[in-house]
Amino acid sequence: MDVKRPSPKHPAHQSTRNGQSDPVQRGGSSQRTRHPAAPNDSSTASGAHNEPPSTFSRPTHNTGPTLHPRQPHHVHTAGPQAASFYGRAQPSPYHEQIVNNASLKISEQPHKFRLEYNEQELSQLTSHGHKLGIPPRDVENLIYVGSRNDKRISARELQAQMTEHAHVMERGYPHLFHDKAQFRQFSNDLIRGVRDAGFPHRNVEIQGSSLRTPNAGDIDIAVMANKEQFAAALMRNYDKKMTFNGQKISLEGKDFRYMKDLAKDIMSTPGYNSKAKTFANAILTGIMHSSSSSNKELRDLAKTLSANYKEPVSPKDPTGQKVESISLVLEGGKFDISPSMTVKYRG
Repeated sequence: MDVKRPSPKHPAHQSTRNGQSDPVQRGGSSQRTRHPAAPNDSSTASGAHNEPPSTFSRPTHNTGPTLHPRQPHHVHTAGPQAASFYGRAQPSPYHEQIVNNASLKISEQPHKFRLEYNEQELSQLTSHGHKLGIPPRDVENLIYVGSRNDKRISARELQAQMTEHAHVMERGYPHLFHDKAQFRQFSNDLIRGVRDAGFPHRNVEIQGSSLRTPNAGDIDIAVMANKEQFAAALMRNYDKKMTFNGQKISLEGKDFRYMKDLAKDIMSTPGYNSKAKTFANAILTGIMHSSSSSNKELRDLAKTLSANYKEPVSPKDPTGQKVESISLVLEGGKFDISPSMTVKYRG
């Protein structure tokens, strides 16, 4: 595909203002397991859609994100110990499928991950996850997380973290909180903050080690966004802040496909500024970190939450710094990783 770069004469980089709508709804059907923050909550998600090929050089006439109602998604798990949270027991998950999926994911990032669990350990991990009623996809991702080169988790420790994860999901709140009441207040403050900052707030999740070990150092927060919502956030943060050979690039009215093609050109072509490189990394990896200088609203929210919830809970966290960052995560992207706990607003 020939990709044309920004030019003052090129129509793809000229746009007019179109109506924008509040990107708060997620659409489509789910391909992943979402965990609610309490046994009686329900959760939903949207998946990726197949799209026809396109080029970012074509003019677009985008009228803003398309909003779709979220569809119900039912959690299917196994194991009698999880019956009260995960639902009715189901047949045993396939060990081979779990291991193959985890191995594939690990092989895609050989510089960061390496599978070192032997066959016996893998069998023990999948069997333990099944007994606890942890969904197969979550077991895959736990094996994946345990295989990170700089934070490797032994098979024995990972089994212990699986047990703790099942306990955390059953009680309804992560580690680094004193009790469910404190987590409920934190959840309300978080959802309000995300909403007031103009980001999608219908599916905000807790991810990471706070869901599986009392030694967690911070809370990982993911604000899940579909492609339309992710593109809207990119437009707001990077419109006319990127340049090609000194000329500003407008993102008004441009859709996700256009932005992704533009990002590929940015990564392969000299002449773009550093802001453009940050934009390209965000859309190609599917994550916008609040630590980025472009994401002031989420960065400020992370600082506010950390200041308001600074009382130490974990010995590993003596300063009480609970929220290191809040990330906008693309559904179906590399950082759309389970296990997770959906944050609910309870007024």
